[in-house]
Amino acid sequence: MHYIFLPINKHFDSGFGATADSFRDAASKLLSSSEETDKLYNIKLPICYLLRHSIELYLKSIITVFHKTFKIITSQKKYSDKPEILVKGNWRPLTKIHNIEFLYQYVLKLFITYKEPLEKHTRTIWEVPDDLLEMIKKINKVDERSTFFRYPILTSPELDEMKSSMKSIATEAVIKQSHTDKRSSKIFVMSDKDDEIIDTFIYDYDTLKDILDTLSKTTEFLSSLHLAVRMDLCDGF
Repeated sequence: MHYIFLPINKHFDSGFGATADSFRDAASKLLSSSEETDKLYNIKLPICYLLRHSIELYLKSIITVFHKTFKIITSQKKYSDKPEILVKGNWRPLTKIHNIEFLYQYVLKLFITYKEPLEKHTRTIWEVPDDLLEMIKKINKVDERSTFFRYPILTSPELDEMKSSMKSIATEAVIKQSHTDKRSSKIFVMSDKDDEIIDTFIYDYDTLKDILDTLSKTTEFLSSLHLAVRMDLCDGF
């Protein structure tokens, strides 16, 4: 891992991988203090963003390493050190693409295209989990443009509602939940001037839990894949 000793602008992959490592490590630090994070409302939003962004950067690192190693010809009809990727039949600048499904599909294409030299000149068995594509699609469905975890309101009220730690709940359901959930309940009740309850909200400990788990698994695998590509194709630089 020679790259960690170099300035980011000197990295073979233009610094994408090292930056991805930093975002992943920051997310890990927040996750490791889980007892504290439960006290912070909506803390999972920045954690999810850090992981989601690290996924995008790991994919861009892998693409950049392949591009420079194999001198890939793109829309310029001659080699350029500025990578592009094929999106729906058209070449697009790598830095303009934030859709991780597009990025991952192109990574898969690279491994297929350069399968022979990879098998001949590298030590790694280049296999990916069968469910990785499905995990990428799952994340992409929630956050296609790298905006979902960064902004409170976008274009889908249904998706926007799922990101909040405080959830609306029927008043009669509060008592039932307090009996089934061993964790302390954080409840906010709104009433009118006659003390009639008009709305009830409860803190949801499991907000974004499913997508956070998927982000964590995807990040860890791509971190390892990125490292293998760096070690085998550019000697750790």
